[in-house]
Amino acid sequence: MTYLKKAIEVFERIKQAEYIIQLNKQNSIKLIFKDEHFHHLFGLHKLDLTLPIGYKSKSRVYEYLKLHHRAFENEIENKMAKSSHVKNKIKYFEKLERLLSSENLKMVDISQPNIGSVIVAKYVLYDNEEGIHLLLTLVNNDDYYVPTSWMVDIGREPHIIKGKKRMLVKILK
Repeated sequence: MTYLKKAIEVFERIKQAEYIIQLNKQNSIKLIFKDEHFHHLFGLHKLDLTLPIGYKSKSRVYEYLKLHHRAFENEIENKMAKSSHVKNKIKYFEKLERLLSSENLKMVDISQPNIGSVIVAKYVLYDNEEGIHLLLTLVNNDDYYVPTSWMVDIGREPHIIKGKKRMLVKILK
């Protein structure tokens, strides 16, 4: 099975649930995944795929890729090889599902970002699996949160959470 097909299968499963992230006894936030989120999570904004004219919206691109994923596998393989950041994001996409069911899930408030960070988000969901750092950034969208970025760092602690307080959280579906 190819990276794109696997990622689509994982994304289809995770977007079917509403995730309630229990921050403490009194507070929780809701996390929702929608078709348009696949674009950034998978790294399509970095791949510049050759899509038919007229596929501008992120939701339409996702629907098109679901139907025609085989046509893009070679192009994705070639383009992801140019960046380890994009390669890790794609190669480990299936770990996003595991992150959302982790018993050791941590949340980091990054509303005050580290110097040099260009990521705009409120929180990062974080786990470390055998030296593979898994991060999902979240931003508030009125009464719920949505994912903005999926990152995978191997070996070193990611800059975005370095020195930040980590809070153990639990996700309820």
